[in-house]
This record gives sequence, C-alpha cells and structure tokens, in this order.
Amino acid sequence: VDFLPPDRLRIPSFADPKANNLALVAQSGARFVSFLDKMPYVGFRWALLVGNSYQLDVGDGLELAAADPNVKVVSTYIEGFAPGAGRRFFTAVESCVRSGKTVVVQKAGKTFRGAEAARSHTASMGGSYQVFRAAMRQVNAIAAETDEDFIDICGMVSLLADRPPQGNRLFVINSAGYEGVLVADAAASGGLELPPPSRMRKPETIIEKRLQYLRGTIDAHNNPADAGPMTPDEGYVEVTEAALN
Repeated sequence: VDFLPPDRLRIPSFADPKANNLALVAQSGARFVSFLDKMPYVGFRWALLVGNSYQLDVGDGLELAAADPNVKVVSTYIEGFAPGAGRRFFTAVESCVRSGKTVVVQKAGKTFRGAEAARSHTASMGGSYQVFRAAMRQVNAIAAETDEDFIDICGMVSLLADRPPQGNRLFVINSAGYEGVLVADAAASGGLELPPPSRMRKPETIIEKRLQYLRGTIDAHNNPADAGPMTPDEGYVEVTEAALN
C-alpha cells in the first residue's frame, strides 16, 4: 500500500510494535489500511498482506503466527482459495488454536455476487460459506459475520488477551436506560446471563465503585448498570475493572 498519497494514509503512532499481541494476515493490502483507520487503539505486532497469493497465501501467514509465541491473537481476512489451499488454511488455523491463540476470521465472497467480485479481485474461488463456517466452528475459530464485528472482536480479544472472556455471564454498564434494555434483550436472546452484582465474586467492590459516582441517584445494585449521564469517563473504567476482577 506504499503507493497511496500521504494524505490518504493515517498510521497511528504505536510506541513499540513488539509490545503488541495481534497479527494480521490478509488477502488484501487495503484491509490493513482500513484496520489502522478503524482501530487506532490497537496495534499490530506484524501484518502479512498476500494480495492475490501468487507466492504466499493466508495459510503461510497463519503458520508464521502459530510459531510466534508473542502473537496471542490472529486476525485474518480471506476472500477465497486456490485449488487445494482450503485444507491447508484449515490445518493452519487449527495449529494456531492448539498453540493457545485466538483466531478471528472474516470471510468475504459469501454470496454469489461476492464470490464473483472475489474472482475478479484475487482470482480465488469463494466456495460454500456454510461449509467454511462449519469448519471454523470445528476448530474453535471465531467467524465474524460483518465488518464491524471483525473490527470489534479483534480489538476486544487483543485488549483482553491476558484474561479472555469465559462462560456466559455478562456485566453491562451503560449511560442511558434504553441502552441497558436493548442490551439485556440481545443478551437474553443469545443465551447470556446478566447476574446482579450481589451474585458476583466481590459484589461490594462493584457496588462501592458505582455508589462513589452515582451518589444515590440511581440504584447501584443492578445489571445492566445504568451509570447515568453524571458519571465521568474514569468511573466507567473503574467499575468495568472491578467487574472484570
């Protein structure tokens, strides 16, 4: 992507790439630029952009990631496969997961029109998305359904790599009541539980942190936790930290 004019390419200044835990393997150079634009708060340890995979393909990048002990999260964007490359990709994803890494995959070319576009872009075969999703589920990789999901999931698992989410218990903090209602509906539909702070391991910590900012104006014992518009940014950080702990 070095052919882009400087005003079209904004690269955040990450202090030290070696401090990052996220690797990107993409079948598109522009995908890297898009990542930098949309996720300035998360840095890459390294990125491998394989374009139309004339010499290297996504499977090569995943094998590198599997062998890198400093990579905790592997994000990959793929449009399709050359003949025989699908099995190698699957095996490389399996190697990454087996070595303790989280793999987040965005597969483009899911529809007939998308597959046609992929053929003209990277000359690759889109294949059946249902088969692809089933294969990713089999090796415990995360298949992101939308562009927003891909960006958000990669950011979340990178930032929480040292304490990955486990189980189905969710703590929600929101600044307006309607947000909590919508999230509670979505969580219940997805099979997630929203336990009140009293059922958490250190309930007094979460409740005390909330009371410190709410000053008794809103009930501090609920989940979703309505923070109200009076809570400053640091209040969200402290309450979330208490919940994570």
